[in-house]
Amino acid sequence: MFTTKTVSIIAALVLAQFLCLQAFCGVEAEVRDISGNKYFEAVHLAFQNAETSIYVAMYEMHINPDRKSGPHYRLIQDLINALKRGVKVKVYLDRSESTDQDTREIVIHDGSAIAYAMLRDAGVDVRYVVPSQRLHAKLIVVDERTVVDGSANWSYSALTDNAESTSMIISQQYAVLKLQWIWSLKVQKDQGNPDSAKKLWRDRMKKDKPD
Repeated sequence: MFTTKTVSIIAALVLAQFLCLQAFCGVEAEVRDISGNKYFEAVHLAFQNAETSIYVAMYEMHINPDRKSGPHYRLIQDLINALKRGVKVKVYLDRSESTDQDTREIVIHDGSAIAYAMLRDAGVDVRYVVPSQRLHAKLIVVDERTVVDGSANWSYSALTDNAESTSMIISQQYAVLKLQWIWSLKVQKDQGNPDSAKKLWRDRMKKDKPD
């Protein structure tokens, strides 16, 4: 017969094991280095092979009107294509606000505006995180099993020129933890400018110079 003390010890051990799995202890995983020019091919393939879901939390997806191609543009198209074949696609982007130190005016980080409009126009569930919270992650979770995490934004320079470090982690346990982090993000109720991608292309072409 178990004593009260024995039951308490067993309960404590079970709780400790649960907490270990959830937060404190490592999980078994296959880890691949996809830094530099390996990033695009690895993520492109993961998106093409996605079967159930793709979650993306990204600081910036920067589309330049003068460069309608490149790996960053193709990854956005991959998300749209995945949605068309029935994969659940959810994207979280930063649109944080800061104060200009000289003018004291509020500055809005809208580097992802065209990408946001492209995804939204295609039917992708894309959300801006609340302005008070800067989303600085570059995180992807595919099929609740594959995690891509590192330093690379989706921009032409990040995926072609910069020295970016990124890892692909294959682990269902780790993917669940990262999904819980994504789901905890607070999104804007009012998603801002309703302009279409085509209008944003035209407006940016008028004011932006080629880089």
